[in-house]
Amino acid sequence: NTIGSYGICYKTSSEPTTSDQVIEGVIENDTIMCNLTGLSANTMYYARTFVTYNDQIIYGNEVSFKTLNNVETFNINGVSFNMVRVQGGMTKVVASPRPQGGQLLGAQGNSIISLPDFYIGETEVTQRLWEAVMGYNPSASKGGNAPVENVSWHDCQKFITKLNELSGMKFKLPTETEWEYAARGGIYSKGYKFSGSNIAREVAWLYDSHVSAPQTTKRLSPNELGIYDMSGNVREWCEEVFDHSGNPIDYVNNLDTNQLVSICRSSSFKLKEEYGNISSYMIRPTTFSSNDLGLRLMLVAGNTELIVVSAPAVKNISQTSADVDITVKFNGGAPISESGVCYSTKENPTTSDKRIENSLQGENTTITISDLQPGQTYYVRGYALNSIGVTYGKQISFTTADIKTITVNGISLDMMQVK
Repeated sequence: NTIGSYGICYKTSSEPTTSDQVIEGVIENDTIMCNLTGLSANTMYYARTFVTYNDQIIYGNEVSFKTLNNVETFNINGVSFNMVRVQGGMTKVVASPRPQGGQLLGAQGNSIISLPDFYIGETEVTQRLWEAVMGYNPSASKGGNAPVENVSWHDCQKFITKLNELSGMKFKLPTETEWEYAARGGIYSKGYKFSGSNIAREVAWLYDSHVSAPQTTKRLSPNELGIYDMSGNVREWCEEVFDHSGNPIDYVNNLDTNQLVSICRSSSFKLKEEYGNISSYMIRPTTFSSNDLGLRLMLVAGNTELIVVSAPAVKNISQTSADVDITVKFNGGAPISESGVCYSTKENPTTSDKRIENSLQGENTTITISDLQPGQTYYVRGYALNSIGVTYGKQISFTTADIKTITVNGISLDMMQVK
């Protein structure tokens, strides 16, 4: 009478068994501990514990969870771009201020901070995206999916301001610390010299690549996080600004733009390989522009969740109807145009299934679903629509009351299930 193997079985549909994916665990204080790795992003999984005992398999209760979406796609005036989620962690703060001058090497200070999760551009901002936002293309070398260049730090701020107005988001330039953390691969860093490899030509467009202009993005290999061109194609502006003595400046309230400098990270098709390592940087006036200088976007994780839809609560369940309570919170961004509940006899209902709009448009509301079938299990979740897309809350399931007909001596009795 001994326990054999034990662990967790899981799959992307309900009722996983040991014939599906299995991770054997360790027992600590009567708890089975397992680490599930290699999961797909933005995917619903179902998992339960198992123990083999006397040649039998005993399963625990099933739980479900959804992995994070590590890429968020945005669309502006018909142009799509991706932002890659970077899982936060402990990192050294990039050393600032530094002496004013030309190319300088060595970047990290000694202070350790904990970075929260954030999103960073999968690629540099392309010329197509810049033109979709600003209506013109300032680049010296034209090419739609090549990085935009020939833009100053102030040009970048104007672009981001207009992008935020169009998207309802809060994009910005990355700080140096955020930029370098992402370039090194975050918590998945393998310690490469260049961003994604120890061989420059695999990941970077540099002088030794023998090209005369910025190249179309995503032609070389990405780094550990799936981010491209962080060691060479165009240099990239960072968020911080300083005076010429290296003192940090509140640029929002500073009108003397000729007295400000900022940091450019990455390298470019004009620079030799020794300037493509992850630590390389340049200091340039914020009014400076060049045909090898562009930008990459950053977005704080959570800014993609400007609309929060609560998990519904279901009450007053009968044979054919149920009341559903939901809460939709609007935290900024593009206004909500519609909210309500969607439901189906299949999991993860969408607005393409049956849905009922909240006519009151209040933050808290109760919606009655009145076209249900007796004895049927339904899945329901709240939703909210705006110009960017649809946001869903967590789903829950419920079963309508059932009726059993019993015949006694020729007389039929309807017996309703009471929950």
